[in-house]
Amino acid sequence: MVLFEIPELDYIATKRNVMKAMDKYEWCLMRIDTSSHPKVNQTFNLELSSFGGGFHSSTEDAAIYAIEGWKEHEEYLMKIVDCINRLKTEYRQIAVYSLIDRLQDYEASDRMGLSYSNYSMKKREVIELVAFGLECEVYLKSEIEAKTK
Repeated sequence: MVLFEIPELDYIATKRNVMKAMDKYEWCLMRIDTSSHPKVNQTFNLELSSFGGGFHSSTEDAAIYAIEGWKEHEEYLMKIVDCINRLKTEYRQIAVYSLIDRLQDYEASDRMGLSYSNYSMKKREVIELVAFGLECEVYLKSEIEAKTK
């Protein structure tokens, strides 16, 4: 049955893609938290005003961003959160420690009470499952070419 014949993953490239996705996740978190709020304090500057006749307000910019850009960031954040929440409890804990908190493997394995080798094996499975959930997995090309011929 072709549905369950999964070709071998290129683990290094897959892990790289998952880490890029987590970097984007952190960036989206920072973007939503800071730039979507208008300035509260007034500011003064010595620059000349623009002669285009346009009105520029940080409050209006925040409103425009909330309408246009914020939704895209929130959708991406929810995609990551849903993917991690679908994992088993132990795998979810590993995902949070290794992908979100970016703890060293020895520190995370110590916190979970697992041996380093057992933690590393489970972390590999977590990265593969997260890659499947985010659809960013990379397969070895030789196996894919052999299956198509």
